[in-house]
Amino acid sequence: MGVRYLGPAQTGNDDTVTTGYISSVKSNDLDADGVDARITANYAPYADRSYVDAQDALLANADFINSGDSARVRWDLRETSNGVAGLGATGKVIPARINISNNQRWPRAFWSPTAYNSTDVDTSTEDTVYTCNVTNPGYPYRLVVFGTADAAISSSIEYPVMLIRVGNETTGEVVAQGKGSNDSYLYTTGMTFTDFFNRTTTEATGWGPDWELQYSGGTGYSFVDGNTARWFVGGQADRQVVGRRIGSLESVTQTDNQRMIMRWNSEGQTFTPPFATIPDNSFYLRMTADRSSYVRGYVRQDFIGFAYKSPTSGGEQTLGGATQGTIAGNTVWEVEAVGREYNFYRNGTRVYQMLDTTNLTTIGPSARGWGMGMGAGGSTFTNQIAPSPVDSITIEDAERRFNTVPLSIMPVGLDSQTVRTGPTTLYARLTRSGSLTVARHTTFMPSLYVMAIPA
Repeated sequence: MGVRYLGPAQTGNDDTVTTGYISSVKSNDLDADGVDARITANYAPYADRSYVDAQDALLANADFINSGDSARVRWDLRETSNGVAGLGATGKVIPARINISNNQRWPRAFWSPTAYNSTDVDTSTEDTVYTCNVTNPGYPYRLVVFGTADAAISSSIEYPVMLIRVGNETTGEVVAQGKGSNDSYLYTTGMTFTDFFNRTTTEATGWGPDWELQYSGGTGYSFVDGNTARWFVGGQADRQVVGRRIGSLESVTQTDNQRMIMRWNSEGQTFTPPFATIPDNSFYLRMTADRSSYVRGYVRQDFIGFAYKSPTSGGEQTLGGATQGTIAGNTVWEVEAVGREYNFYRNGTRVYQMLDTTNLTTIGPSARGWGMGMGAGGSTFTNQIAPSPVDSITIEDAERRFNTVPLSIMPVGLDSQTVRTGPTTLYARLTRSGSLTVARHTTFMPSLYVMAIPA
């Protein structure tokens, strides 16, 4: 019995398969072990059930989630009584939620002024420049104060001082201070002229053609002997001469501020015996052409002073003066009119200052003339007492310029400072080291920092 072929019709030898071919191909088939090995290799990258079960065991179940949620703060408990404190706008817990009072004894800082001086402050006494309010720190305290100031002084004989007073503007305790430099500039601009009296005159020719002399009183007169203006002694009565500079470019200054310098020779003023009046040498500042207004600075042996005259003053009136001891020769006297301030200098040192606070003296373009005076003292038993001979007289425009220097404000007497409670006010006060100068506090970068420390 044979195999019956039921396929398509055979067209060639390649369409037939012999049993030999089938046997040769079958010999290449995988056995059972090979098939198992192939399956194991192909399925190795895939997770099997045991792996899935093991990983599933790691996942959170309901009990785990519930136990974790029970440890969290619920949103509805934020910012509620017995709840939790929320964060404020600063990202921190709101201070009101912290049950601790604000009077802990820690230093509190800083307070500073709400505003400083908007204009320069000048003073010849002690004046407030600005203030600083301190609120209640919440405990007994002392104040630690630091700061800076831009200050100046009108003469190198003194220096500016800043005082920080507490509680009372004029008598409050000083808790900090600063001392400035005595360096300052004072220079002139405009006209300057010196008459060295390098000529010879007589009673008739006075001090020369550029001087207009007017006498009052008895006899005696002034003249120039070749290098000095002198007084020729006459009788026993007083006599004065006032010389006004005229007829030349130097007869008036360019500004209202004037400075005059008088150099005495070695003789000085003659000693005045009993029963005699004292001679004097005078400067005439801010003199009008008709002599109806002027300011006179005078040296009267042991006294210096200022007087003035105006159309409404009813003659010459005293402004003020000071004792100076015995007046010797070889002295350089200087007077100065700057604004309403009048200064007297002796050998470069200011020895007197007068402030025309009520505007008694005349200032303006019509009052820019100047002059010099001599007064012979009368005597009961002798001839007149002569004033000092004058070697030269100088006139110039006086324009003051300040050279400011920063000063540091530092605490003083901190260990002995009064213990304070509650709010208070600090007063920044400007003064100077002496009594003869003008101090200035400018608007340049002032600063003040105040800290309270527990007492």
